[in-house]
Order: sequence, then structure tokens, then C-alpha cells
Amino acid sequence: MQTDLNSFFSFLAERKNSENDLSDITYSMCQTNGNFKRFFLKFCFDEEVDTNDLSREYAQNDSRPDFFFHDRKNQERLIEVKLYDRNQHFAQYKKEFPDAKYSFIANYQHEKVDGWDPIQKSV
Repeated sequence: MQTDLNSFFSFLAERKNSENDLSDITYSMCQTNGNFKRFFLKFCFDEEVDTNDLSREYAQNDSRPDFFFHDRKNQERLIEVKLYDRNQHFAQYKKEFPDAKYSFIANYQHEKVDGWDPIQKSV
């Protein structure tokens, strides 16, 4: 499955290369295929994670992370995707979701921000 997914995203990236494209397609795949959702969440958090309430662009006050959900232990988790965009909202997310676990997907290395310690994945 790993090889197929790598190939899929490589081909897709040739035509759909914005962060919204990546997030929208990933969200759609998570909603339609439980195996993909588990694969994606494990990729993001380096552990087995599952949920029934994965949301895309979840809004809470002034925050809108790309993905938000509660895991099976009711722990809040969010995933932020940034491609070529360094306008990060880490301090705001930490304020709005102080107990959440975070993952950050980007095509660059982010700078450390006080209070923000996400698991970073590179694309």
C-alpha cells in the first residue's frame, strides 16, 4: 500500500500541488477508505490513531486548522498543512486548542514557536 500511495501522490502532485488540493483530496480519501485514514493518521502522529469525527477546516473562534478530530481516548488532535506558505498560526492554535496533539505537514522546516511542538512531516 505504501508504494501505491507514494505513486498516487507523486502523479497527483504534478497537477494538483496547492495545500488546499492536498488537504481536500486527503480528506476525501479518509472519508471513503478506512485503511487510508488509519495510514494517514499513523503517518501524521507516528502511532496508531483512529477517529469517527475527522473534520476539514474545523473553525473555532479565530482558528481553522486543516484537519481536526478527537481520537478514541477523546484527545483533541489537529493537522496543519503548509506548502510554500510560511503564514503559520501556531500560537493561535495553541491558544484555542491548548491540550491538543499537533502534526504539521510542510515542504519546508518550520521554525520553533513557543508552545508549539508538532510532529513535523515533510512532503
